[in-house]
Amino acid sequence: MSRRSGFDLLPNELCHLIVEELDYSSISSLSRVSKRAYAAFAGTLYEVVQSPALFTLASSEKSRLPLSGPHPASFVRHISFSFPDRVSYSVVSKPKEREEKAKNDRMEGLPPSDLTTFKQLVRAAVNNIIFYAPNAAVKYFGYECDLLSLPDAFYNVDFAKLSSLERVAIECPFPTTTLRRSLAMISSLCGSSLKALDLTFPKRRSHGSQVTVYPPEPSTIAKVLHKVQESCPQIQRLTLYIPGGWLKPNISVKPIHRALASPSFTFPNLRHLRLIDTTMVESICLECSAFFLRHPNVETFVFCGASLHRGQSIDPQIFPNLSMLHVAFLGDCVSMCLSGARPIDTLDLTMGPIIPIEEELRLLIALKSLNTLRVLRIRDLRLTSCGELMGIRLDTLTGLVTSCPHLRHFECVVGIEAAFNLPDLHRCYSDIASNLPNLDCLVLGVYFLFPATPEYPYTNLSHIQVLQEVMQKHRTPQTIQVELFQVSALYPPQRTVAFQLVAIDL
Repeated sequence: MSRRSGFDLLPNELCHLIVEELDYSSISSLSRVSKRAYAAFAGTLYEVVQSPALFTLASSEKSRLPLSGPHPASFVRHISFSFPDRVSYSVVSKPKEREEKAKNDRMEGLPPSDLTTFKQLVRAAVNNIIFYAPNAAVKYFGYECDLLSLPDAFYNVDFAKLSSLERVAIECPFPTTTLRRSLAMISSLCGSSLKALDLTFPKRRSHGSQVTVYPPEPSTIAKVLHKVQESCPQIQRLTLYIPGGWLKPNISVKPIHRALASPSFTFPNLRHLRLIDTTMVESICLECSAFFLRHPNVETFVFCGASLHRGQSIDPQIFPNLSMLHVAFLGDCVSMCLSGARPIDTLDLTMGPIIPIEEELRLLIALKSLNTLRVLRIRDLRLTSCGELMGIRLDTLTGLVTSCPHLRHFECVVGIEAAFNLPDLHRCYSDIASNLPNLDCLVLGVYFLFPATPEYPYTNLSHIQVLQEVMQKHRTPQTIQVELFQVSALYPPQRTVAFQLVAIDL
């Protein structure tokens, strides 16, 4: 008589329904205590892998006994390994201590907390994935570690066998001593199938009192950029993070600018460009305008760095098909919007501490010129500061919503005056509802002072009451999300209340 019963007898179809209702940790726990669960859930458990899975993925067939069936590495489709993966880690440790840490980490389902252990495991894990998984099935490779270069972490790993990668994300050092091997690995990872590349050069960072990591010099970054273009000219998405803080003071960034400006650095299919330039030395738009002009098909542009224009007008031929814009400086946003008839439908604005009235007026003029605008998100850099008046003024809010009446999605953070009393709060919601008749989603942050006085409408009940009154006269958005932040002179803002209202069609 068979002793199998219960879960062991469930058909695969029911197992798949069960796994849809479980989170990752529950699937992992169940797979550890049931061979049937492991067989049914392994594909889900190891399809997307991160550092906590390194101990399992690096294991040999012999060490897996008494488990049978396919090696977990055979299910991998998405690789994302990083170190450190948590706050507590060690750069150097004695062998016995390292073994004990590795044993504890594995038992607790944690990523390796020691750099040497991570180095051993990550190479073995990737080799196992290359050996067991169908190479054409692995679509994503991500590696983040500012202590180990690609050759240090993946010595003798043949990345060329991952022949169908569609996205690669790399953040690691590029030391000159192993630069040739690093470039060879970049070339292997960035093959003809690649559609998206995220390349982050690590910024200056200290690890303990003995180890300080410095970013690659501009000449090294330029060599990496040239290799990227040679290896994957057909990419559609490109993210570049260019750091400052080099070991040598007053170092020139010209090699980076020359690499970007070079006619060979061209990606004909580029649609999405994200550029973070923390050197803050020169205007990259002025230095590398030729790079922007060579990519007229860019639809999404995210930029953070020194001002794009530095007081000069932006060429109207730059990004003529732009539909989504996110820049760090308000002046850059205004200049980009006013310099050409771009079909921008999504705009992310970043508000700094002080907005001169003349710049605010130019912003409203720029918004009025965007007839295609449907999504507007306004972020406040001061969300983590203290002792400042944060959020936009009510008059500014009124100007914003009257300047772009076709919005379907609106996010902003309003200042303390909006939460001073119920009439002001009523004005805030009325201005939004009356001027944005097509609004589907509203995400609103509101500050209030602490300690609050009784007349402050700082509770969700006050907001719901005002919303109900306003929405009786105007069309109700499908979703309204409100967050209330408590502000004091001593501490950064703290979220105290968050609620969401969803309209239900009957």
